[in-house]
Amino acid sequence: MAKITFHEILSTVQRIAWNLLLITAGSVLCAIAINGILIPNQFLSGGITGVAITIHYLLPGLSMEAIYFVLNIPIFILGWFYVGRRFFLYSIAGMIIFTLALLFFHITFPPLDKLSSTLAAGIISGIGSGVILRSVGSAGGLDILGVMLLNRSSCQKTPNF
Repeated sequence: MAKITFHEILSTVQRIAWNLLLITAGSVLCAIAINGILIPNQFLSGGITGVAITIHYLLPGLSMEAIYFVLNIPIFILGWFYVGRRFFLYSIAGMIIFTLALLFFHITFPPLDKLSSTLAAGIISGIGSGVILRSVGSAGGLDILGVMLLNRSSCQKTPNF
């Protein structure tokens, strides 16, 4: 039986902390774009976030955060069977972190014209999504379906997931 050294444990803890930091930073940026620009301007987003925003517009009594969380449950059930455990666990953490970021980060932007608002939201959420995807997880949604399709179309599972 091989001994695990303190250095190996420390390295693992550092990797986990780094990935969670990336997911948190990206989630905060995405939440700022959604709560600060998209929703005040009645804009939509893509993917599961866009579906959650649409339902929120149609049923304003339901919080967007709760809708996003619930919509992700069936995707995570599928993901349990078709993606790697590490990616799955980081994505669960990412979905929870993103939901909490949507709940707590409400930054008001000065009024901009529609085009500037669209560009600002796209840039901020694009940077946030890119930061999240630099980790070995996601914030849920269609990212999980994308990895599922990638794994099913490949001859072997991708090592990064």
